Amino acid sequence: AGGKAALGETVVLLRRRAGAALIALGKAVPGQLEPHLGLLANRVAEMGQRGALGEMQKMHCLEMLVAVTNAVPDPARRKELVNQIAADAVGEWTSSSVASLIASPEALLVGCLGLQAAPSSAGADPSTVLEVHGTVRRVANALNTLQSVTRRVTVPQAPHLAAAHAALLHAQTQAAATPGSP
Repeated sequence: AGGKAALGETVVLLRRRAGAALIALGKAVPGQLEPHLGLLANRVAEMGQRGALGEMQKMHCLEMLVAVTNAVPDPARRKELVNQIAADAVGEWTSSSVASLIASPEALLVGCLGLQAAPSSAGADPSTVLEVHGTVRRVANALNTLQSVTRRVTVPQAPHLAAAHAALLHAQTQAAATPGSP
């Protein structure tokens, strides 16, 4: 919260609106941006590595990239691009440090909250507090990134699945319209 206070609420709001506009642009004109997708992805990765993007801005950029990948006509290439966009978050989520963190309720309490099974002075150690905070932030950022990616990706339905889905909706509508039906 201290970072937000330092920036000022107006700047935070402006960044949030700019991120939403970036996503809207990716959704509105993905066909025009698709030829530049490689360049855009490299630029987002470069800015992320330099620390020029906050987590919220990085997620907005990734959502825009995923929205643009939806315009890629080749399903295999689209899958490859989404995998590339989500690679860092998937890597973090599947890392051994996260696996050990979520291995048990006790591990989660110790790893995320710094709570020890037995009272200890380690909980007050500033380096322990920073380590715990860093772990929680990395896990939360990985989950937020995966959510951002899955929120924007579209999977074209095969014609037979679309027809089955339409038939299911029709049956549900008919059942709802029939008196006494569950």
